[in-house]
This record gives sequence, C-alpha cells and structure tokens, in this order.
Amino acid sequence: MCAGVYQDVLSRLKEERENRELSQEEISRYMKMSQSLYSKAELGNRRFTYHEVRYLIDSDIDLHYVFTGIRAKSECETFLPNHSYVRLLGYLNMVVAAVLYCYGEKRVTERKKLYARVRYVNYAMQAVCRNENILLAARKDLDYTQQEIAEQLHVDIKTLRALENGRSLPNSEILWKIYHSFQIPPAVFIEDPKGIRSEIGYMLGLMDEEVRSAMFGMLESTADE
Repeated sequence: MCAGVYQDVLSRLKEERENRELSQEEISRYMKMSQSLYSKAELGNRRFTYHEVRYLIDSDIDLHYVFTGIRAKSECETFLPNHSYVRLLGYLNMVVAAVLYCYGEKRVTERKKLYARVRYVNYAMQAVCRNENILLAARKDLDYTQQEIAEQLHVDIKTLRALENGRSLPNSEILWKIYHSFQIPPAVFIEDPKGIRSEIGYMLGLMDEEVRSAMFGMLESTADE
C-alpha cells in the first residue's frame, strides 16, 4: 500500500501548476472548468471529475507525479514520444518482465515487493486484450469480493458496480484511492501516455547499468518498427 493522503495529490498539483507558472484561470481552461470550481477542487472542497483530470494529459502537468509522487527521469521521451497508450503499455510489460527476471531468486524479498508494485500491468494488459474494465480485472486477479474492494475504496457496493461496468468513471479521489490501495496508477485509467513513459523510465532505473543499457537499446530499436 502506498503512503499518503489525498491532500498530498492536491499539494503536488499546486506545486506543478506553480512550477509551470500557470494561474488557476489558465489551468482551469485546460480542464474545461471554471476558475471558481478549480479553486474549490484544489482546496479539497470538491473532487475533479474523470474528464477534468484527463484533459490535463494535453498540458505540461506531470499527472503521474501528481498522483503517485514519483517523478521518473526518463530518456524514453526521446524515442517514444508519439506512441499510443496501448503500445507503450506493451513496452512497459516487456520492461517489467525483464526487471523481475533480473531480481531473480537472490533478491526474493525485493522481488516480492517489486511484484506487488507492478502487478497492475497484468490487469492493464488483460483489460486491453479482453476489452474489460481494469478495476474488474484487478478484482478478479486479486480474488477479492466486491464488498472487499468497496471497503478498500470507501465506497458503497452500488458505486463500485457502476465503476466496474463503466456506468460511472472514477473522480480524482477515487483514482488516488485505487493507487493507494492497489498501486494501479491513474495513468492506466485515463490512458495517459506520458504516465506510462514515466513508469517505463522508473522501471529502467531499477536495472543494473549493463542490463538497463541492453534493455534501452532493445526498446529503442523496437520503437522504430
């Protein structure tokens, strides 16, 4: 489980906004909402809708950092700038497999922790291949009941069912709760290519230099195909 509270997300959003010298009025235009509603949301008095969050994909805001606190330095930007979310997810799956293999039996404890951190890639790949809701795919893989997931997310069963069947989309707090409880980053829910590139960069950073260099070269050559 990831540490922190939802207020940390709002603090990092404000940090990102100020670092990029964006006023509340300017960022609210990206999010297609009024400045007054944005101000209330940044203060925590309302929640951003799924679509308001997703509109920020086209801005310079690092949404992956905002929600996870992880700011991955990634060379992937140089050769994976325009690939689709689905293709980037495939690259991430390759990198995760390589990292887990590198950890091997000699670092069992670290490998288990890492697997817990990246298990969501399985859910994301299943969701894409089966055209399935990722939250539903995660629940099935974890063998949790709807009640158990609802309790983790602090929502009622009716809300969870609506999220699982696509009748409802997660707002900013639910996106964070899903990450907090199950380490599924919002990037896979809002299909954010920049967030997936950050995850690839993060995973590459966990590799030994020799392996990382080889993996980086393989990704670079594959990306040109």
